[in-house]
Amino acid sequence: MLAGATMADVALSSAIHLTSTCFPDYEVWIVGHSLGVGIAALYTCLLKDKFPDMNLKAYTFGTPGVLSLNLANLCEEIGPDFMNAFSMGDDNVPRLSRGSMYDLASMLE
Repeated sequence: MLAGATMADVALSSAIHLTSTCFPDYEVWIVGHSLGVGIAALYTCLLKDKFPDMNLKAYTFGTPGVLSLNLANLCEEIGPDFMNAFSMGDDNVPRLSRGSMYDLASMLE
C-alpha cells in the first residue's frame, strides 16, 4: 500500500498542489473504500506532510489499519481533523491486523 501511495504522490502531487493553489477556497478530497483506501489514507498523510496548509480532507470507508499509533498521532499533529474514517459493523477489513492474523492462524492449528 505504501508503494501505491508513493506512486500516487509522484504522479499527482504537483497537479493537486497547483489546483489547490489556483482555487484556495475549495477543499481537496481524497476518497476511497476498503483495501484501496489504504493507499488513499497513506497518500493523504503524505500530501498533508508536504503541504500542511492545503485545504485537504480524506473520507475513507472500510479503511484497513495502515498506520502505527505513533504515525497516526503525528498525522493528527500535522493537521487535525483532516482524516474522516467510517466503517460498518462487522466489516473485516478495518479490523484486520497482524495480531488478528496471528490469532486466526492459531485458531486454525
